[in-house]
Amino acid sequence: MPEAAQKSGKLNDFISYSRDDLAFADQLRAFLLRDFVIAIDRENITAGDDWKKRLGILIRDADTIVFVLSPSSAQSDICAWEVAEAVGLGKRIIPVLCRSLDGVKPPQQLAVLNYIFFYAEPKFPESGFGTGLIRLVDALNTDPVWVREHTRYLRLAKEWEEVGNPSDRRLLSAADIGLAKAWAGSRPPKAPEITSLQLEFIKASEAEDIRRLRAEATRLREVEFQLDRANQALAARINSELGFEPDTPLKAFALKTRERNALWKLACADEHVKRHFVSILAGSPEETVRTSLGFAQIWRALGLLRPSVAEADDLVIAVVRAYRTTDVVRKVKFLTAELKALVPKISDAQASQALDSLIAQIDPTTDPYALEALAQALQALAGKLTKAQASQALDVVLKRIGQTFDHDWLRALSQALQALGGRAERGAGELGARRGAQADRPDDRSRCSARRSTRCSSRSAGGPIPTRSRRWRGRSRHCLAS
Repeated sequence: MPEAAQKSGKLNDFISYSRDDLAFADQLRAFLLRDFVIAIDRENITAGDDWKKRLGILIRDADTIVFVLSPSSAQSDICAWEVAEAVGLGKRIIPVLCRSLDGVKPPQQLAVLNYIFFYAEPKFPESGFGTGLIRLVDALNTDPVWVREHTRYLRLAKEWEEVGNPSDRRLLSAADIGLAKAWAGSRPPKAPEITSLQLEFIKASEAEDIRRLRAEATRLREVEFQLDRANQALAARINSELGFEPDTPLKAFALKTRERNALWKLACADEHVKRHFVSILAGSPEETVRTSLGFAQIWRALGLLRPSVAEADDLVIAVVRAYRTTDVVRKVKFLTAELKALVPKISDAQASQALDSLIAQIDPTTDPYALEALAQALQALAGKLTKAQASQALDVVLKRIGQTFDHDWLRALSQALQALGGRAERGAGELGARRGAQADRPDDRSRCSARRSTRCSSRSAGGPIPTRSRRWRGRSRHCLAS
């Protein structure tokens, strides 16, 4: 019967009556069949059925119970059971009087309801069969959508209860839970009450949906974790296949077949693998130095959109730290090229942090080659600095220029000074002052000539030859070679 009502789009109603009122019930049903699907026990219960169970299903699936009230039905145990069943299921009950009760009391559940008189009752002007039919049809058509949903949710809740709750096989779907909650919150004033079973059913459906979502989220996290581990392993394998041995001479550097294959894998990998690969480089200054030889090839394989700002920030710190490593001397050219390529993409905060790291390394450095490398790093970073930061770096560079006599060191520091001077308002003036101070000092050739004159004079006089320090012996050899 619910299927027939659903296909036709009509409301499904059940007529409860006494056998003494069979003729009236048949006439009433014949009229209502034009606009409604009508269930009646005489036609909807077949031989051999458990009639009480079948009656309960008919009442459960009905949108409205039309109770034919008469002295016979008022005293019928079966009719009283049907009324109690309908009340327990929260059904809308419409009692219709087919004849006078003659002092017989109706069931207690019906006593508080409004009756529709289908016989002429002088006390009620609107009584009679015709007006009774009109009033009954109007009552059946009140709040049809809400009442139909009441029936549907009740049927689902009863089926869920019968299979033994909690059972997730009969609960509402995620899409229907929101509709059910909205339905429960929009009960019309004259609509039947929502039963506790319906509310429990909706609540259990929501709880099961939350449990299912959490279980699915846990499963997805596990899948994502395993996939992330696989991506990390693939990124680490690609990095290991990019040999770039630290002892490879720069002139002899050339991509091997294995390294070309690794770059091809990197280019074809998804974004997660590429992100892990960048993290490997950013997490180790030694890896940054090692792969600086193939910097250009690696970033071509990673794609045009890389590195991102966040990746560039991490990589710049790794590059700056790489200047402290012992292998940086042979690869400073490539490392500085990598730094220059990264600087335009880094944030201002990271540029400041990189500057602080370089300044902290420049001041105590005594290795000439390391100092030259750091000066080149400052030159690469200069374009990202503010005027205040450039002035700060200038102070350090100028201080080291004042302490340095080696031409190569001075050239590297001067180039850094020029790059920084373009960012600082006072850079040009201080650079000129420092150059004037350098011009006032005797150069290395004059000092060497003076030393040679002193040595010759001592020899001609027969005196001892002055002892030269290792530093000045090196200077003299440089002057003589000149």
